Parts: sequence; C-alpha cells; structure tokens
Amino acid sequence: MPLPLLTATIAVNTLKGLFGFSPADYGKFNSALVVLGMPAAIIFLFARNYITSGITAGAVKG
Repeated sequence: MPLPLLTATIAVNTLKGLFGFSPADYGKFNSALVVLGMPAAIIFLFARNYITSGITAGAVKG
C-alpha cells in the first residue's frame, strides 16, 4: 500500500501524533523537524547569490 503524499506541516503533526508529545520524545520530534528543514537550507546556500541579486534588481526604481 503506497504512502500518501503529505505536506511538511501535516507530516510533522502526524509524527507528533504517532510519537506523542512527551518530554522523552522531543528528540525524535526535533530530528524530524531538522530533516524537513535541510532541503530548504541547502537550496538557499547554493542559490543565495541569485536570491540577493534578484532582490536588489527588483528594488531599483525606474
């Protein structure tokens, strides 16, 4: 049975529901949050020059 495709916020809430939200399970919950955030951080690191040049090009008036 294939797993349904979920957005990141629904996946985090599902993990919170599966593990429970007790102090003993904060490590699992926090590691899931780090894993979900890594792709965005990696993309930003490689594209930061393009992002800043695009922001400054859009700020020029006229």
